[in-house]
Amino acid sequence: MSKPILFSIILGILFIPSLSLAATFTVAEYTATAGGAVCLINPVTENSTQGRGCAQSFIGQTGSITAVEFTMRKAGSPTGQITFSIRGDDTGKPSTVSLVSSTISSASLSETYAPVSVNLSLAMASGTIYWLAITSDDAVSNSNYTEIQPSAGLYNNGVGNIFTGGSWQTSTPEDMIFKITGDDSVSTSTSTSTDPLILLYWYLDYFIEAIFFLAGAGLVVWFLYRK
Repeated sequence: MSKPILFSIILGILFIPSLSLAATFTVAEYTATAGGAVCLINPVTENSTQGRGCAQSFIGQTGSITAVEFTMRKAGSPTGQITFSIRGDDTGKPSTVSLVSSTISSASLSETYAPVSVNLSLAMASGTIYWLAITSDDAVSNSNYTEIQPSAGLYNNGVGNIFTGGSWQTSTPEDMIFKITGDDSVSTSTSTSTDPLILLYWYLDYFIEAIFFLAGAGLVVWFLYRK
């Protein structure tokens, strides 16, 4: 093997990024058989100029939310925006304050049920109750609206809610089919964290970085000074 190639390999080892201990995981998910009453976003039957919203509670885990997914479709030709937001809990109901949100166009939905994924980034507090809420600014209509596919049962680690124009109400007897994806990487520094798991994560990450650095430095020294 030529020296330039070998030297390139050594440099690659020396400057290789540290092994990432972060991994994508499912924060919450419910994939029961579809069925039950459809959660409409803006039906005329609600007699509300603000339309109707749907929400699902879940329990936070250590890490950050990266994306949310629902199975949705449109009916007719809605033209507004659908807002996906993560909210805190307010005595068993979604808070009025969004912690993070993102929007998509109602018109972008398929006319048949299909998964809709939206990127949302939020650091969670483990064990804390959060709500994933979906609302729309579409005009109330009985022919142009959007809807979320519900399940035929109940999600054990949370509850579904619907917004009737005046308040959030528990949607019984079924919850919605949904998925929340997260990343278990931790951004809190060791100087400000007292969580043993966070400290373990950082110390282990530093240890792996040190091993790669020392191994790479040793190879460089060997390459430069070998006879």
